[in-house]
Amino acid sequence: MWFALNFGRLRLDCPSLYCRGLAYPSPIIGIATQQRQSGQIRSWHECTQPHESNRMSTTINRQVRLKTRPVGIPQPEHFEIVESHVPVPGAGQVLIRNHYLSVEPAMRGWVNALANYTEPVPVGAVMRSLATGQVVASHHPAYQSGDFVTGPFGWQDYAVVDAKTIQRKLTDPDLPISTSLGVLGLNGLTAYFGLLDAGEPRAGETVVVSTAAGSVGSCVGQIARLKGCRTVGIAGGPVKRRMCLEEFGFDAAVDYQAGGLEAALAALDAAREQLEEIAASLMV
Repeated sequence: MWFALNFGRLRLDCPSLYCRGLAYPSPIIGIATQQRQSGQIRSWHECTQPHESNRMSTTINRQVRLKTRPVGIPQPEHFEIVESHVPVPGAGQVLIRNHYLSVEPAMRGWVNALANYTEPVPVGAVMRSLATGQVVASHHPAYQSGDFVTGPFGWQDYAVVDAKTIQRKLTDPDLPISTSLGVLGLNGLTAYFGLLDAGEPRAGETVVVSTAAGSVGSCVGQIARLKGCRTVGIAGGPVKRRMCLEEFGFDAAVDYQAGGLEAALAALDAAREQLEEIAASLMV
């Protein structure tokens, strides 16, 4: 079983986009393993084939639960892995075997004592998260065994949910199912509609993206370039700045932690004007 996260680096085989992600060979999400394996994306067909890491008891459900309320950045000791029996779906419910679990910055807020846009995860509860999995058993006519679906199924091997909890059924077998949590999930949709519907960029314009090395910002920059825009990314630190340039294809990038953000952006704009003047003179 493989679990895709929204951090790190995954190259996606759709819309010419490159989204961020990691894959772990265990649902323990780095709590019991720190072995990072990047670029591990499998198609539906590969997911349905036996794999050594997929072999597990069909009666045990491993869950990552919030053990204690963290103060500051959550650490492994704030979570615990609990084994329980695989739940049985009731009327109108669906049993899902998770293949990919999402890890997002918003989760830091979810485990805090104070509610933000949603209630905190209760201590002792399964960690809240989006997930993509395969229907194992269904008591609802809209879903059949073998369907791949995505929704807030939590950090666990198996989840029983009401059918209305499922956000959507994955219908394109040629795409890696991990894309449903990245470029074709909330991250990609936020980037797509936020830029194109709200921003309405035009070819030749400059699009400046903050948090440009993040899962949303990295997609925004690539979509803007596909639309013929010049892209400038703002990121924190030299490593993220280099990622913007070398991995996400931004035309320019600024490290805001280095200071002088306004001056750096102004310098980039002045350089663009100089290039335009040189190009115009060559065409005379």
